[in-house]
This record gives sequence, structure tokens and C-alpha cells, in this order.
Amino acid sequence: MIVVGGCYRELCEQPYWNETLGSGGRAASAIASYSRDVSLRTYFRSSSQNDLYRLQACGIAVEAIEREQDIAFAYLHSLADPHIVPRRISKCSDMRVQGRSVLRFGFMEGDAIVDAEQAVYDPQSWAPTHFRGNGSRAERLAIVLNQAELRELGRSTDMDKAAQHVLREDRAEVVIVKCGARGAWIYGSDTKPQFVPAFRSKRVFKIGTGDIFSAVFAYHWCERGQTALEAATAASQAVSVYAETKSFAIACSQREPVQSINSKIAVASFGTTLADHWLREEARSALLGLGTELVDVPTGVSKRVLEADAVLILADGNRQSALTFAKGLKSTGLPIVAFSQKSDVSRLASQGIFVTDDFATAIYSTIWLSPNEPSSR
Repeated sequence: MIVVGGCYRELCEQPYWNETLGSGGRAASAIASYSRDVSLRTYFRSSSQNDLYRLQACGIAVEAIEREQDIAFAYLHSLADPHIVPRRISKCSDMRVQGRSVLRFGFMEGDAIVDAEQAVYDPQSWAPTHFRGNGSRAERLAIVLNQAELRELGRSTDMDKAAQHVLREDRAEVVIVKCGARGAWIYGSDTKPQFVPAFRSKRVFKIGTGDIFSAVFAYHWCERGQTALEAATAASQAVSVYAETKSFAIACSQREPVQSINSKIAVASFGTTLADHWLREEARSALLGLGTELVDVPTGVSKRVLEADAVLILADGNRQSALTFAKGLKSTGLPIVAFSQKSDVSRLASQGIFVTDDFATAIYSTIWLSPNEPSSR
């Protein structure tokens, strides 16, 4: 299988991450865990070719067109928007790729014109373009994209209408819409939408999970001939493994599907420093970005908190206030998650609260957690 996609440096402060992967490198690595027949077409700077050794050591055949710059994505945490360097990226000439099965991603520095028997396309862009817009062709086509990309390409905020527009515009066989913590929806031109659940992870590392989904879907749909539902389910399970382990050993047995979603979240924070306020707004922004509704909770337990489906406590700002607040919530039966990196959390955990020191894990666990689940760290 041919993977066509970017290969970029990735840096993350918490949890620590320093790899040269990008969508193309990560997807090729994921498919290489299933198959020995995988190649990567990308752009890369010849003076940095040694950075591709990790991919080549996995048996991936890499063909790279010269680019002028090294490109890096830097994240404060794995749910953060990246800082991209350089700010102005020089454009390269388009590459042409022909093959039986092709997974095509969007690029920062160029574009790929694909001619394939079967193709999967993930635009990976803030300004996505249609697969056939640059002259690409495929006898069978699946498009995998997130909700923001669907709204842009589908010209509608209604998911059903937008998906049908993309199906018609690109003459695609199937469109898969990734919906973050909720899972994914599958659309066909003559079939009813099908839902694929997300699967639980003990920890959540978010960088590249979309790449993993597209890669595993492409392998199962193109190479193994599975239905879109079967391939997307395998992809969602593989995302669960990768998010938990940061490993490409993603072939897995059955994972636990997310049974329910907490749609209304209360965020409780008791610190008064700028850092405390920043963390609270970062948590609120992350939850809103994942489609939840926020319930404002004043200091102290009030009736307002009962409007929420779950509560996220940012415990490091004022540990004693966090403990008092948690005790007051105990009788409500609400799922409670506490994010703490420096406080003594044993008293929180002893109250049956799920405690974690990872930001993305705290956000996702708040959305996924059911009442009376055991605490953990």
C-alpha cells in the first residue's frame, strides 16, 4: 500500500514527545504493523534524511521529493493547537502517485495527484480541498475527515447534508466523519448512516490519533476488502491502543467501547494565579472543542452543579478547597475527575474520584466516565 503524506518533526512538552513522523510517517508506521508491503511518498529535506531512519528500519520504502525547509509542530500538551515552524512554508511542486491502493493526506508544503484503483483521502487541513479537485482519480474512494473539515467541504453545518454533498462532489463510495470522543459516523450514497463508537483508553495521547484512524481504515478497507463499518471499527479500536501506549503495535483484541457520553461538564478550579486561570480556560476550551456544553459552577457546591453530567476538578490551585468541593459532591452520584500534577491526591482517590496527572486524559475521562467507576491514576 502507498501512503502519501507529510513527514514532520513533532515536539510535545507534556507528555514528552520528540519524533519525526507527521501524518505520512505515522500512517505508514501503523500500516507496517499489519503488512510488509508499504511505501511512503513525501517531501523531505535531503540534509535531514537521517531522521527517516526510524521509518526505513520498520521496512517502509521511503521516496522523498526535496523541500527547502525542515518543518516542526510543537505542542504544550497533546490536545493543544500546535505552533508550526517556520511560519511561512515554501511550496514544492506537486507529486504524482499511481498505485492500486493509496492513502492520501493533505500536505503543508505541496500536493499529490493520485491515480489509484482504490483510495482513501484524509484532507488534514484547515482549508480542505476535494479529492478530485487537483485531478486525482480513483475507481473506489473513501473520504475520512473531521467535523470541521466536513462543514467546510460539505457547505453545511448539518452533518447529513454535508456528507451527502461530499459524496456527490467527489463521487465517493463512502464518507467517514470523525467525531472525537464520541466516535465516528459512516455515510454512503444509498445507505443509512452507521455509527462507530470510540473505545476507552486508560490514558489519552492525542497527537496523531486521526492519522492512525485513517491508516487502519485504509488498510482494512483497501487491502483486506472489509466493509466500511468493519474497517472503521478496527480503526477506532486501534486509536484506543495508540492513544494509551503511543505505540504502533496496534493490532488488538476487543477493546471496551464508550457506552455513554457526558454532554454537560462542570469545571471547578480554586486557584487565583494567572497559571490557574489559564489552565481553567484551557480545560474549558478543550471540552468545548470536543462538543460538550459547559455548566458554570461558582465556588462551593450549589444546585447548578446538578445540571452537569460530570465534573472536572483542577486540584492543584488550592488542594484543600478541591477536597472540600469533592466531599460536597459525593452525595450527588456525579462522575468526578480530578487533574493534579503536584498535589497529594490520595484523599481524592479514596473518595472514588478518578485522578490523573495528564491533561488530555483528564478531558477525555470527564466525557467518558460513568458514575461509580473505580478511581485510578
